[in-house]
Amino acid sequence: MTEILREGDRAVGVRLASGQTIRARRIVSNATRWDTFEKLLPEKSMPLVEQKWRKRYQKSPSFFSLHLGVKAEALPLGIECHHILLEEWHRMEEALGTIFVSIPTLLDPDLAPAEHHIVHAFTPCWIEDWQNLPPSEYEAQKEHVAAAILHRLTAIFPGLETGLDYMEIGTPRTHRRFWVEQTAPTAQFPSANCGDC
Repeated sequence: MTEILREGDRAVGVRLASGQTIRARRIVSNATRWDTFEKLLPEKSMPLVEQKWRKRYQKSPSFFSLHLGVKAEALPLGIECHHILLEEWHRMEEALGTIFVSIPTLLDPDLAPAEHHIVHAFTPCWIEDWQNLPPSEYEAQKEHVAAAILHRLTAIFPGLETGLDYMEIGTPRTHRRFWVEQTAPTAQFPSANCGDC
């Protein structure tokens, strides 16, 4: 799809890469908000609510992510599904400064084996810190950053490291390889320069 077709303020269809148009009563975009409002729709038609959102948040240049499989006992009872970990406010926009956490198995336990949870933790990170590293340095840096994030997460999940069964690490290079993107397609973080947003 290359364009969302509009009549007045309503989306009425889409144009495919082949040039074919498809009309419908309802149009739902599964593209990122940046692709939807910058590529599929004319930027001048960006809704006010989206303009305000963009003042509050900025697109992450990329991110470092951990996909963890943990024993259910490693998480405190009654834990919520989403968390943001930021120990020092002035580091919010720095690489590795803010950690976002999601535990989808709290909403759907069938996503993991019995008595286990999935924990997805990610933090803004810059590709420049990962480019041109020899393979051994790249692997060592991956392990070092992963260990540091795990350690920080123990502030909200004290038994996380001991209950860890599985870990998959993604770096900005990983994301570029699989998404062919310079930036993180779905990641954003609050802007410290928001003012009265």
